[in-house]
Amino acid sequence: MDIAAAYIRVSTDKQDELSPDAQLRLLKEYAGAHDLYLPDEFIYREIGISGRKAERRPEFMKMIAQAKTKPASPFQTILVWKFSRFARNQEESIVYKSLLKKQCSVEVVSVSEPLVDGPFGTLIERIIEWMDEYYSIRLSGEVLRGMTEKAMRGGFQSYAPFGYKLVDHELVPDPETKKVVQYIFQQFRANVSLTEIAHRVTDQGYRTKFGNAFERRNIEYILQNPVYIGKVLWSKNGRRRRDWKESDDVIVAESSHEPIITKEEFEEVQKIIYLKKEMLPKNSRPTNEYVHWLSGLMKCGSCGSSMTVAHANGQRAYAWQCRNYSAGRCRVSHSITTKKLEAAVLSQLKQDSIPTADPDVHYIPTDTNLNELNQIRLSLSRIPGKLQRVKEAFAAGIDTLQEYADNKAKIQKEEQELRARMEQLQKKKEPTNIINFAERIRYVVEILESDTYTIEDKRNAIRSVVEKIIYHKSSGSLEIVYYTHE
Repeated sequence: MDIAAAYIRVSTDKQDELSPDAQLRLLKEYAGAHDLYLPDEFIYREIGISGRKAERRPEFMKMIAQAKTKPASPFQTILVWKFSRFARNQEESIVYKSLLKKQCSVEVVSVSEPLVDGPFGTLIERIIEWMDEYYSIRLSGEVLRGMTEKAMRGGFQSYAPFGYKLVDHELVPDPETKKVVQYIFQQFRANVSLTEIAHRVTDQGYRTKFGNAFERRNIEYILQNPVYIGKVLWSKNGRRRRDWKESDDVIVAESSHEPIITKEEFEEVQKIIYLKKEMLPKNSRPTNEYVHWLSGLMKCGSCGSSMTVAHANGQRAYAWQCRNYSAGRCRVSHSITTKKLEAAVLSQLKQDSIPTADPDVHYIPTDTNLNELNQIRLSLSRIPGKLQRVKEAFAAGIDTLQEYADNKAKIQKEEQELRARMEQLQKKKEPTNIINFAERIRYVVEILESDTYTIEDKRNAIRSVVEKIIYHKSSGSLEIVYYTHE
């Protein structure tokens, strides 16, 4: 008696197709009638998964992997209800059937689509697969048209946005996260930056619909989403957009769900967003086009990310800022003008070029625990903000008094542990004698201060001795990490 496997797939719970139990019953009946043994361990089920991409079907890939077991496959036949259950994509179907047959001696059998042996049977199988794929493509088009029509009538057909939940396919405000959406709008109207709002919401313990910390872009998306004033959005191509304006590709329609934000508040926010965009310099070049001799060397003292040079009012290389802060992922602004930064770097380099200087002060070997120290500094910089935000959460009625006390104690304990670890790491620094290194630094300073050298010349010069420069905003200090090699 040959051993068989069963592959059962249902695309969605809404499609007019046999249930998983019904498919399994038919496969067992076929196995019994054809002298095949179907053990439970070789029954593969996938519910709510499309058949278009094999790599997105874990049970299917598991079945293929077991069929390829050496020296021989543990089963000789794979039973499916229809060939369309095996694959919707004819190309993939041919590839995997050929692999199973030639490498594993395994046949794929459709219990509802019997085939004759020989070339004619193979031809009929291909025709069936082509018809299934054609039907699938047509069905996708019909579904898209149906969803578009529903959107035009104000119907909702996606996952619930933050602040709402789905009840019987209808949007209903979520009592918990609804307050957060209102808080976001209130904070933005109070001139709080998108980045800071993201930090405050995250520190209050909230996450996006996908479980991630809030970033600047998430706040921006919420502020521009008219779903919060009782409308629905539908993008015909399925892509999320930041500028939800009605167009040929985007539908914005009135809906029956309860608004979270008033139309007056929403319109006020849109005006603020518009005015802020209008204030941006026109015809300005991208930030990365402004190359400075410090570009690529500057690091944020809080998160360790690169600092990039920006511009203002047409001025080149006007100021520097942490890249993660600009994206909303760093909590501490490290903004500093180029003029001040250049002066600070040159001053530090000159100090380090003095042979009699204390090397433990001005020289930082590359093998110190800088990465961990920077992470600790980042965490410590967040402490005051965390304390302030848990206080605000209590004042706004989001947290109870007990929750506020617990959160405060937790943050204070975290601070103590961080400071203890920082002290421990700082004791591990070992002084290094770099007197012979001073002459090279002095030569670099001469190049940087000269007007006869190009920016590229200066970039190459400072990189001959400097690995990176860490800027600590809180103390206004620089940490220059020199290369240890000659």
